[in-house]
Amino acid sequence: MTRREVRLVPTTAAHCEAFFPEPLPWRIRAMTALKGDEILGIGGMAMLPDGQTAAFLEVSEENAKKYPITLHRAAKAILQQAKDLGLRRLVTRADTRRPAAERYLQRLGFEFAGNDDGEVIYLWQQWG
Repeated sequence: MTRREVRLVPTTAAHCEAFFPEPLPWRIRAMTALKGDEILGIGGMAMLPDGQTAAFLEVSEENAKKYPITLHRAAKAILQQAKDLGLRRLVTRADTRRPAAERYLQRLGFEFAGNDDGEVIYLWQQWG
């Protein structure tokens, strides 16, 4: 299979059950990257109990390096969905184990919002 055979599809409950080791504690609206039947990663928005909406991406380092264009397309699609839904703010944590994570969040339009209990927090905000 070639890299072009990676598909982005809306995430289903079956994808979550197959990919995540435990059930998610919140609702999500996400995209799943598939190569054949293999789930390469899942990313999107999580509706947190405190009312905030968080952006997330779960993907191995290997797949992040192997499929950067697919992941970027997915990230842009999720941000467009957030706009279409009228969301004005997404919060996320930068993965400090990945040196490029903060630069990439900034490239997507997230801004550094501070540190919270050891976590590096970024915000994406839309006005108007």
